[in-house]
Amino acid sequence: MKLNLMTIHVADLETSLRFYHVLMGLPMISRFSAHGTEIAMLGENDQPRLELVGDGVSAGNGAGLSVGLKTDDLDEAMAALKDQGVSFEEIISPGPHVRFAFTRDPDGYTVQILEEVRKG
Repeated sequence: MKLNLMTIHVADLETSLRFYHVLMGLPMISRFSAHGTEIAMLGENDQPRLELVGDGVSAGNGAGLSVGLKTDDLDEAMAALKDQGVSFEEIISPGPHVRFAFTRDPDGYTVQILEEVRKG
């Protein structure tokens, strides 16, 4: 088996799309309505996707869920996001080849931005 998608329920789909699509840069695969609920699929078609369900039923406190995103340059990504009002905890580097920092999305879910540090 392979991971296909992760679904999170959000209080306001437009606010979450601004965060994940506009600020974080996840491509929008599709957006549609099903049974009166707006849904957006983000990511790459050949990769696990993030499904945002705009049903107003957010967990609110983000307990128990973390979304992990990968970047080529953590410092550059954090600087650009900070310019847009996104705040971060300090950078963590548990080993010589990985660095990451955490922030929160509009519904309080934890978002990790990770950089794999290349040798040489």
